Amino acid sequence: MKKLSRRPETDAAYLSAGRRHLARALRRHPEIIDPIEALLIDVATDPGVLTQNTVSLYRQEYAAILAKLCSELRYSDERRDRHVGEVYAALAKRRGIPPEPRTSSKKRIHIPKAEARRLFKALADRAKAEGVESPVLVLALLLFFAPRIGCRLCEWRHALIEGGDLVIRQAKLSDTRAIFPTRRVPLVHLSERQREAVPVLLDLLRRAISKHGSYHRWHRAAAELLARMCENTEIARVSFYAFRHIAIGVWTAAGLSPWQIAALAGHASTRTRRRHYGGGASGWEQDATPIPDAERVEALELRAASREPSGDRTIDPDPFVFEAAPTFRAAATPAPGTPADFRVHAAAIRARGESLMRSSPDTPIDSKQTEHGGPEKTSSPFRR
Repeated sequence: MKKLSRRPETDAAYLSAGRRHLARALRRHPEIIDPIEALLIDVATDPGVLTQNTVSLYRQEYAAILAKLCSELRYSDERRDRHVGEVYAALAKRRGIPPEPRTSSKKRIHIPKAEARRLFKALADRAKAEGVESPVLVLALLLFFAPRIGCRLCEWRHALIEGGDLVIRQAKLSDTRAIFPTRRVPLVHLSERQREAVPVLLDLLRRAISKHGSYHRWHRAAAELLARMCENTEIARVSFYAFRHIAIGVWTAAGLSPWQIAALAGHASTRTRRRHYGGGASGWEQDATPIPDAERVEALELRAASREPSGDRTIDPDPFVFEAAPTFRAAATPAPGTPADFRVHAAAIRARGESLMRSSPDTPIDSKQTEHGGPEKTSSPFRR
């Protein structure tokens, strides 16, 4: 049974995007009083062609706003499902290949190191001129560390420093994508000055998110800033995700094993890297690369081995579903000759991660967007 990976902030993001679809529909059809009718007519009459990825995203966004509207209007579940089905059918008719590349298609998933140097120098020069509170400084630090650590952009906001490791809360948690709630990236491969800059980045990022009111508002502003900086430095537009591709390429070129790369990237298998990321040629030359937690690597390998078909062994139909964190914090080393059990390693890693990520009075809390679009009041010490 596949474990759901939907987080509350994901639902909030879908609803926020759905509100934008609704606002656009009401602007285009001011003569229609019923908001649901305006939404349905707008999605059905829009001549724009959508890619399959966009259709999949829009399905979630429209479903979120329709569920909200139907709840407010006290419509039945049957009527809500009927409206959702109408939207899905309209989106399916618009699916195809756009005649011109859209915004996401114009972004590259790889950037040569020479272009990245030019972009980073432009960011650094502007950050020095504008000071510590400049949003450019946050962007510059993110682009500096992204190819060295390999985080997804959204994972930085919940990251923590423990000892010499960066503890990252997984953005994609499911039985097939990321089986652990957290992962650790040792920072020992960075210089002392670079290691000191990582907590500074985390601090500045949380301040910036708090200032914008939500992560998604900050993300849009940062993406626009990155687009302008690419234009100013006269390089083709690049996406944030390109730097994660570069990190995985660096690890591949450095000779890390597929399971070591999976542990660092937060993947549940080695298939994700093979299908969606380039090889070593897409990476940059770097002085050193991080080495993942050996327990994590072993747990991933053992899990894969336990799922291989075997004629003389019964496979647990759902062997890797976490119900609750165990009370212990470390896995015992298997005795020689004793078959290792990946569940022991996995449960121990889960316990460590959840104990770190458990909220406390001293843990900074990012601002979140309310149902009405405004920021909630938080007790974050980063707010000013």
